[in-house]
Amino acid sequence: MVIKIFFFFLAILPLTVSAQAIEVKEEDSRIDGENATGYLVAIHATEDEVRNALSRYLKVMGKTKISGDYITVTDPVVGGKKHDCTLYVTTKFVGERAAAWIGISANAGEESNTAVDLKKLAYDFGVTFHREKIQIQVDEALRALQAVEKQQLRLVNQNKDLNNKIEDNKREKIQ
Repeated sequence: MVIKIFFFFLAILPLTVSAQAIEVKEEDSRIDGENATGYLVAIHATEDEVRNALSRYLKVMGKTKISGDYITVTDPVVGGKKHDCTLYVTTKFVGERAAAWIGISANAGEESNTAVDLKKLAYDFGVTFHREKIQIQVDEALRALQAVEKQQLRLVNQNKDLNNKIEDNKREKIQ
């Protein structure tokens, strides 16, 4: 019965939850007094959640260093290609949503290939962030289901014990 209810909620969930659209916008920013070109991806989360997810996401790309309110990645590997520039990453608020900005210094030079890679990197971060949040919700739902099944098993066992006691009492009355 519980499993049927769980799958019913899983079937209804797509109808009630709106899709998470990931929008990547080109935006310039100033990092250490220099202009930097990059891409911004807005996410429905707190700024701390976005910053923590960004640091985990960037660790596989190169050597990360937190400098004030931004993170730098030296010699990043983006899209399977190693770039000789420094990648700048920061979080900020855009409207009511937190956003992650990923960019490089405007003086870096290799704009054409890097721009496409940066846009894809920002988009992939948005997808990864949403996937992690959804996975957390799924894990929580599974833990709740397991707790309900455990409680249900406990109640079935108690019911058996009580029925045995009732039968024993009836036999004692008859004797």
